[in-house]
Amino acid sequence: MSMTRRAFVLAIAIESAVLLWVAGRFVYLRLLLSNSLGVATRVLCYGGGITLVVLAAYLAWTIARRNRFRFGLRSMLIAMAVFGALLAVFVPRLKELGPQIERAAAVNRALSVLSAHAGKRSTAQNDPDWNMVEMNSAVLTDEELVFLTSLQDTVDLDLAYCNASPKGWKQIARFRSLKLLNIQGTNIDDDSLSEIRAVLPMCAIRGPM
Repeated sequence: MSMTRRAFVLAIAIESAVLLWVAGRFVYLRLLLSNSLGVATRVLCYGGGITLVVLAAYLAWTIARRNRFRFGLRSMLIAMAVFGALLAVFVPRLKELGPQIERAAAVNRALSVLSAHAGKRSTAQNDPDWNMVEMNSAVLTDEELVFLTSLQDTVDLDLAYCNASPKGWKQIARFRSLKLLNIQGTNIDDDSLSEIRAVLPMCAIRGPM
């Protein structure tokens, strides 16, 4: 087999491996976004994907080395074009899933914080757009309050009798949709409260006294 053909076969092998990886990654992220994957399934997806990529590359290279690849250069060019077109379809969609995955992961972290402190997230019965987060008498870390701000559709935030550091309380200003804040009985400091009022002037605040 000539060097030109070998080069084309190697290119097709590489494109095949990349295409398999991209397609597998796309399916994996779609399942992850729909919360359909358990830990075991994720491990199997990664392991199976890596195995398929390695096998595809090895098979194509083995065929090339044994001179059993009988297609002409024209067929090889067509194959490369097809693989390239498929990659052009999958790669942009894969990039689009990235931010969605990040947002979903951030929301999951926020829900974990609520679960850890016996909090809850709900919607008003008479107004589906009125999203409420309630968590009372909890001691919150700065990191946990940062995680909570991922729930950006929150309109009503009830943190009555919670304790946090000044740095943590200032994270409340990141809830851009907030219209009602209950901080009765909390240890919020005057500086943090002033910052929240300055950033969220339309938010009604109950408390801290």
